[in-house]
Amino acid sequence: MSKNQGQAPYAASVKAHSGPNGEKPKGTFTLEVTGDPAIGTMTVSCMAVSGDTAIVGGLGNNGRGNLLIVKDRPGSLDAITVIYAGDTAPDHQQCAEILATWGQWATNGLNYGDFKVVDA
Repeated sequence: MSKNQGQAPYAASVKAHSGPNGEKPKGTFTLEVTGDPAIGTMTVSCMAVSGDTAIVGGLGNNGRGNLLIVKDRPGSLDAITVIYAGDTAPDHQQCAEILATWGQWATNGLNYGDFKVVDA
């Protein structure tokens, strides 16, 4: 996934990658949510990709696990959804399960920016 920033209740910037099965995720992502400025920049703790939809997770400055789901829609604004994931950094299993469950609804997320999702 590559980065973008936008205007809305969310501001997001992502630069992350992992192995083909989500192993060894690396990178950072930043979330700013209106009303919760303490999330901040996170080190990626998990990542999962399926086609044009990706999820990254990390532990925010607020001590809460955060997940960002991105649906890449070429030629249109992409859809993003932010999910709070408890009090620990999400792991690969959690990312994969949430992508499988929530990924189908990612198109209903906030229309936002231009991310690039690559499922290698």
